Amino acid sequence: MNAPHKILALIFIQAILITSSFLVTAYFELQHLTNGKLIDITGKTRLLASTVQLETYRALFHDSETHRHVEIAIEELEHNVVLLEQGGIVDGDSVPDLPQELHSELDEMIVVVDQYTAAVTEIINFKESLTYDNVEVAHTLSNEIVEMANNITQRLSADVDNASALNLSLLIFLGICNVIVLTLITVLVWRIIRTHVAKVVDEKRFEALGKFAAVMAHNIRNPLGSLHNSVELIKGYDLDTQFDREVERIDRSIRRISHQIEGILNFVNGVPLHIRPVILSNILRNAVDMLMLPKNIDLRMPDDQSITIECDDKKIEFVFYNLLLNAVHAIGIDQGHITVRIRDVDVGSGDKNGAVILEFENSGPSIPPDVLPHVFDPLFTTKKDGTGLGLAYCKNVVELHNGRITTSTQNGLVVFLIHIPKTQDISSTDGGGGVVRRV
Repeated sequence: MNAPHKILALIFIQAILITSSFLVTAYFELQHLTNGKLIDITGKTRLLASTVQLETYRALFHDSETHRHVEIAIEELEHNVVLLEQGGIVDGDSVPDLPQELHSELDEMIVVVDQYTAAVTEIINFKESLTYDNVEVAHTLSNEIVEMANNITQRLSADVDNASALNLSLLIFLGICNVIVLTLITVLVWRIIRTHVAKVVDEKRFEALGKFAAVMAHNIRNPLGSLHNSVELIKGYDLDTQFDREVERIDRSIRRISHQIEGILNFVNGVPLHIRPVILSNILRNAVDMLMLPKNIDLRMPDDQSITIECDDKKIEFVFYNLLLNAVHAIGIDQGHITVRIRDVDVGSGDKNGAVILEFENSGPSIPPDVLPHVFDPLFTTKKDGTGLGLAYCKNVVELHNGRITTSTQNGLVVFLIHIPKTQDISSTDGGGGVVRRV
């Protein structure tokens, strides 16, 4: 999943979190409102129980017209109990019944209310034969109703407190999640912007490098051509063997400079391949011959192997030379070694179209972990006088040959590993490198 898709996914998650925050808040507000209405009804029930008792006492000492007050209070008490049991409408608002876990207390209250209304009715209707026990029973039942109403009110209040605490915890959790998601979105957006800016900068640098390379190529090619012609004239003289060897070395150096100029142009404008069968050890030997190896570095070469591969030998030669030169620069003035190994993947397999693995190991200082992932990035370099194109060009050439190049640091050693097929499929060897030809 690329960065834009991750951002879209995170935005979707944040939308869910924000919606959840509103839903949670709305749900608990509704619960709080509902429990508040039930607490009001329960409190009114407690008050009505006391009112019935008060009106009963008044009815005992007044005429029969005061009996109606008792009946009204009883009706309201019974109506409140029905609201708690079944729910209903109060002042235009819908009120639900009590939660299921409070129904057992409510059932007991209904029984006591029935007993209480019966006792009060008996007191009113037969006040001439009233006894102390009748009044005591009514008083006791009234207190039981008040106590039950108090218990239900406490339970409802506890539910409100628990719901408020849970609501606060969920809102804090959702708020933290929102902050985390927003931070991730910000980081991803920043990475996209940084990548885009870096890409634009690289494109501008490549554009400038292309113009510079074209000018430098024009300015350097003519002097190199003159030097090459002079070397060819010198070769025509019969000189001693040592002198001939140095002249040949000069000629190879001129060709190397020309090839490096072409390499920069090819990296910027695309690199055509000229494929032909070549003995791999010969390419490696030519790369070593171009190298000025200091005395403090021991170069360990593999045994001569007659492994033939199809490749553009000039470009592969430059890859080998560049890896060896980087190893020399990495070791510097310290005592060290460079070891080159060749492994034939096809040995014992009988596969004609296999691959070859080359290892370039040096004892230079380890590559820092933060640098290692970027060593093949174009324009990335840790050298003061580097262009950042050497290893990028090597990677480009190897991949155009359908191979791959990697680097690693093991036990203080730096290893560059090249895996390259022995044969090239022209139809698949055109990854941005222009025309591929067999010669």
